[in-house]
Amino acid sequence: MIKLLYSIDEGYIPVVVCDICGRRIKDGLMAAAVYQIWDLADGDMADVLHAHLGDCQAEAETRLGGQVGWDHLSRHLLLMLAPIAGIDIDKIREVDQLNSILMFGRADAIEKK
Repeated sequence: MIKLLYSIDEGYIPVVVCDICGRRIKDGLMAAAVYQIWDLADGDMADVLHAHLGDCQAEAETRLGGQVGWDHLSRHLLLMLAPIAGIDIDKIREVDQLNSILMFGRADAIEKK
């Protein structure tokens, strides 16, 4: 969940808090956006829980029940905020594809133009 943290020096700062343990999530690569997977029709929305990787993530999956999926919180937030901030989502997807290629060594996945 997103909350506002008040700082005397900086005012109100939006932060992400784990929906399971209630502690602040400080590293988006060490946290997950856990969501329900089922047959969704175009325009349907799925519930999402934000959780630390590990025990909190496992509990989030249990609470949602059924089939669940997850993504790193950093990627989830970037994809969520990009359209709101006016950032071209297709550019993010290109970078995401490139990162996958670099991480998994799949040069064959690059489309020849």
